[in-house]
Amino acid sequence: MKIEIQGCRWFQKTGRGNTYHAVKCFVDGKLVYTSKDYEPGYEKQYIESGLRELVKLKILPMREGESFSYSELEKKYGLECSVIDVNRKKDLKAWMNEPND
Repeated sequence: MKIEIQGCRWFQKTGRGNTYHAVKCFVDGKLVYTSKDYEPGYEKQYIESGLRELVKLKILPMREGESFSYSELEKKYGLECSVIDVNRKKDLKAWMNEPND
């Protein structure tokens, strides 16, 4: 099994200046999860969000709340992660709705 997590981040420049993200998770090249909404979290938080959803879907054999070892996940599942940053909230929403063939 090969796992890929793609993230998209948006930094809200007004107000408190929070960072938000959404994720898409793929298993063996097949899309298995897409965020329905964005959530707060900066830097690599999108990876944690993706892994959390894979646990909920029972794709990863871990208990909810259990710590993730990235190096073990990389070895066992070929975990690959990537992220893009966008300038506008509507770009983040559009990314979530993009079809992935």
